Amino acid sequence: MKRYREIIIGAVMAVVAMVAGAGEALAQGYDLNGYTIQSERRRIHTEWGIGVGGVFTGIYELSTPDIRISPRFGFQGHLEMAVCFGRNFAIETELSYEGGTMDVATEGLEHRVRTRTFDIPVLLSLRMANGRIRLSAGPQFTVLSKGEYTEGGDVRLYVPVSPTWNIAAAVGVRISRSFIIEARYIHPLDETYNQFGGKESAPGIEFESRQYRITAGLTLLF
Repeated sequence: MKRYREIIIGAVMAVVAMVAGAGEALAQGYDLNGYTIQSERRRIHTEWGIGVGGVFTGIYELSTPDIRISPRFGFQGHLEMAVCFGRNFAIETELSYEGGTMDVATEGLEHRVRTRTFDIPVLLSLRMANGRIRLSAGPQFTVLSKGEYTEGGDVRLYVPVSPTWNIAAAVGVRISRSFIIEARYIHPLDETYNQFGGKESAPGIEFESRQYRITAGLTLLF
């Protein structure tokens, strides 16, 4: 699984690098072979941004009634890049980090699980109303997903809180030349296998879950 994720990370980062390089070349007035492109008002150009926001993780499905999960709000930070094709279309990608907590309980046991997630979405974006409204959708790759809690002074693993494969859909509103407000829904395409309440001598409860995420935040374009 570790090697599998390394291959995914490498492939996604290679795509991001190629898209960024192509976008910069096109933005400067050249195609990929070095020939000049005659375009009006930089029809193909890049767009960069950095942003922060909040995230809520909800429970879509649990494989056992013996576990109770109460998600809490967390935070999110991201660096984004887009290659824009004229005024109405773009390919967007991000490096996004999320951190949060959730309360997990069984009969007689409850702990607060700390979560960390690193995602790379690759979205197709439709821009309308002169770029003021943005609708985006596409796959989101989770390359790091970790949950852990402390029991008796020892750190115990809850293991992944998000699968590798997800689908994201977003609505954004540009409120000025440099700021965008966006809300995003992230739907899991697979289950995660979790464990809770175990010790070295005895495993805890093992179960499957599906957890969706909703994020909302502000992005500064530069």
